[in-house]
This record gives sequence, C-alpha cells and structure tokens, in this order.
Amino acid sequence: MLVYVLKGDVMTRLKLQTEILWQVQLPNTIFGGVSPTLDPFDASTLYISDGFGSSYTSMRLRRLDLTTGKQTANILLRNAVRCMHFSADGQYIFAVTDNKIYRLCRHSLQILEKYEKGIPKYSDFIASNERDTLILSNRLGGSVVAFNYVQGSINRKKLKDGGCRLLQHEHDDYYLITTPVRGSVQRYDVEKGKIETLFEVGTFNASLLDKKGNWYFHPAVYVPAKNYDNHGTGEQMLLSNKILMLGTDGTQKEWDTGVQFKEIRLSADEKSLFLLNTNSILKFVPNKEKIVSKIILNERLEAFFEKQNLILCSEKETSQQRLIARQILKT
Repeated sequence: MLVYVLKGDVMTRLKLQTEILWQVQLPNTIFGGVSPTLDPFDASTLYISDGFGSSYTSMRLRRLDLTTGKQTANILLRNAVRCMHFSADGQYIFAVTDNKIYRLCRHSLQILEKYEKGIPKYSDFIASNERDTLILSNRLGGSVVAFNYVQGSINRKKLKDGGCRLLQHEHDDYYLITTPVRGSVQRYDVEKGKIETLFEVGTFNASLLDKKGNWYFHPAVYVPAKNYDNHGTGEQMLLSNKILMLGTDGTQKEWDTGVQFKEIRLSADEKSLFLLNTNSILKFVPNKEKIVSKIILNERLEAFFEKQNLILCSEKETSQQRLIARQILKT
C-alpha cells in the first residue's frame, strides 16, 4: 500500500472567503436532528429538524427557502427527525424519528401515514427499494432492519460487525453496509435475508463509494467501553488524519493529510474530497495529493452544499439557535 504524507505548507493554500447571505433565528435548536437536507427535486428547498433541547410538544420538521431562509412549511412531529428518504417519484418523504416513521406528502408536508408497530428505535440510516420496503440501521447498533410498510412486516438481521457508517442501495434487492469496528463492507440481500462480508480494511469512522467503485475510508482506532466499580467510559473512535483509498483495480493508497477532520465528502465530479470539521471545510485532491483550499468558520458548521457554493452554520443563543447561510466567494 502506498502512503503519502502531505507537507507542512498545506495550511498556506488558498483560503476561501465567504459572506453572509441570510441569517434567521430558529424557534428551537437543531442539534441532534438530521443534518440540514436539500430537496433532491428542488435545489432551492431545504429541510431542518428541531433537535435536542427543544420541547417535545413543539418539535417540527421545517421547510425553508434556501435563498432567503424563510420558512415555507412545517409539520408537528413531537420528536427530532433522525433521517429522511425522498421517494423516487418525488411524491413522498419518509421521516424517521426515535420510534416512528412518517410518510409525508412532499409538496405540503401533510402526514399521510404513521408507522409505529415494530419500528426499530434510533435509526440513523435509511434506504428504500422504492416499492414497499425501507431499510434501516443505527450508527451504533449491530443490526439492519427491512420494514415492509405495505404489509407491516419487520425482518431484522444481525450485522457481522458493530455500528453502521453507510447504508446504500447497490442493485435489485442488494444493499451495501459498512461497519466501522473491524472495518467491514457487507452486502445485504433483502429477498433472501442474508448478509455476506465482502472485505475488511481495519477500523474506520467514515466511508464513501464513488460511481466507479472506488472506496474511501477515514481510518480510526476503536476504544471499547470500559466499566469500573462506580463509573465507566463509553466506546470511542480516535480519528486519524488519514484517508485510505481502495481502487477498483485492487490498488491501495493512503494519504496523511496532516489536518484533523470528522467527515469526508465526495465532490460532485468525484475528483476531490471535502474534509469537514466543526468549523472548517478543506478540499483535498487525490490526484494532486494535496489540500488545495480551506474555509475557516467562526460558527459551527451544519451543512455544505457544493453546487450552490453555500455553507450553513449556526450559533447558539440562550435556548435558541441562529442559522446562518454563507456564500462562498471564490472556488
């Protein structure tokens, strides 16, 4: 495996500037809810969910105009939305809370159906066969669930490793699932109810698959939970500064970026990786083996929309939260 170390001048690369496009005071906080999500059928529409610290009786899924920040619709769900799926025909949104799934009209946000019986708790990932079944998994759990919402049936399968970092439809009734502790990539056959391990790469905290079939991982060190007489510590992922790539031709490359980051994101053209941290966005180009730009924020990063050159960030204010949209001035 080839290992590349980026030189110390990486942080002297081009620093991009931003300006505030709009800012709004939110009625509730959005911590702990689904990340701000663009409507895949209307790039001017944004969804946010009320989160931790909000009164359950007031918690809503909210739709905003991305260009102005103005709220255009909302629906009372009395819990945070953890993940969402938009139906392929653009008619519905499946909004998943701690223990319920709502099928909403995408156009009005009206609740069309609510599913409660047997619904797995705390799902963070969702996919669909676009006919009658949702596939669900929890970031820290050890199982995957196929929920047939037409029949009301549940099929739960134990994963071959702990946690989940990616749940993605592959083809037909097959889904790819990555699990971080041993660093497994698994295939779930929903029709047969079987899971097979395709390969393992070692512990990671994030994973991506591009359209060509190349895999990208953020290596990490797993520290299991420890229990003592009067206290304990939860499990931890100690993040590295590295990116690991497994090519379709079997080659492996690893880059030491020299910077800290928590998430990785593929660019739209799949030629770059965005490295996201609490207050920063860095653009890494594998072919150049270097970071080519950076954005440093004073606020907390909530979402980054590459095609719109737009960043959403937030500031906590007493019991409320201010959402800020920043336009990137130079790319």
